[in-house]
Amino acid sequence: MLETLSPPRTHRSDPARPLPVLYVSGLQEMSAALAPGTDAAICNRAIPRTVQDWIDQLPAENLPAGRVVLTPSKVSDCIADLFAAQGILSSPPVSWIQADAEQMAYAVADLVGTGLVRLRLEPVFDDACSKLHIDNVVARLICTYRGPGTVLGLDSGHEAALQTVPTGLPVLLKGKQWPGAQMPELRHRSPAILGSGQSRLMLVLEGCTEKDIFPAYDEIYQS
Repeated sequence: MLETLSPPRTHRSDPARPLPVLYVSGLQEMSAALAPGTDAAICNRAIPRTVQDWIDQLPAENLPAGRVVLTPSKVSDCIADLFAAQGILSSPPVSWIQADAEQMAYAVADLVGTGLVRLRLEPVFDDACSKLHIDNVVARLICTYRGPGTVLGLDSGHEAALQTVPTGLPVLLKGKQWPGAQMPELRHRSPAILGSGQSRLMLVLEGCTEKDIFPAYDEIYQS
């Protein structure tokens, strides 16, 4: 059952024009929440404290990175391999992230109706995508495991109308290719961290077909 929850206090929109965002209580409810008038769903869950502490204590130079196309069934192994490439072997926190990423990958693939997903596990040390925008995809799921989360807002240019997704909460966003005549109104951007000494670790997932693969950028994951 969908429910609107009060998010933790962050940048918040003008009450006269709330953002078209719905908070839900579980990952399985995120896709159903993207109804007309709702451009994003945020799963109001908490990362286990032991996992969050472990992620936050990783040296920035050891944060894993990768951009791969694969089936959801291979996501768990892929996450393990990306951590192992940085010298981080299996542990309870890594296992938790593996299971979490796999569950989110299945949710995205089911929503978009593709057998493949594009997965990016990406450390970020600057402001990255600093302008409010809509991605040219059907839908995109972003989960910031470390550091400040994605910033949501309307294309109004008013800084007061921004909301920051809390760390660890997945947000599922409609993209430009979302079916229907009405273009999503909600935009998003990266938080400003350049010069702050902060680092982020983001997981990004989107549905992908074989014709959507970019050979210059995407690696086909082979477990």
